[in-house]
Amino acid sequence: MQGEKDASQPRKTVCLVDDEVDIATVINRSLTQDGYIVHEFNDPNEAWEYFKTNGTNCTVVISDIRMYGMNGFDFCRRIKQLRPETPVILMTAFETNLSEFSKVMPHTTPDGLMTKPISLIKLKEFIKEITSKAK
Repeated sequence: MQGEKDASQPRKTVCLVDDEVDIATVINRSLTQDGYIVHEFNDPNEAWEYFKTNGTNCTVVISDIRMYGMNGFDFCRRIKQLRPETPVILMTAFETNLSEFSKVMPHTTPDGLMTKPISLIKLKEFIKEITSKAK
């Protein structure tokens, strides 16, 4: 049954950051139903403060790019400086690809990029793929 987890498997923890409350809520609910522990933030600065203290508990970080206060590029850069092994998936409503990030973030590259509107099924598949590589 969907959402059931093997009790012997540790639950994956997601740090989710999107200043659009509706989008964050939908992603949070979907991931939670599949057994993920989700820490949802609508303010990237609050997410950063959380991550600085709790980053070792985060299996993956999912962040929007265009946000007030701190954009996703800066958030990703900070995450990777503090914990380079933590996978980061960036979301954007604009057409782009990972190679374009080298111009904006020459020393930091996110582990993945998803274009909004995102498919929740593809997001979950991507999280599984990206976290299995990180092991």
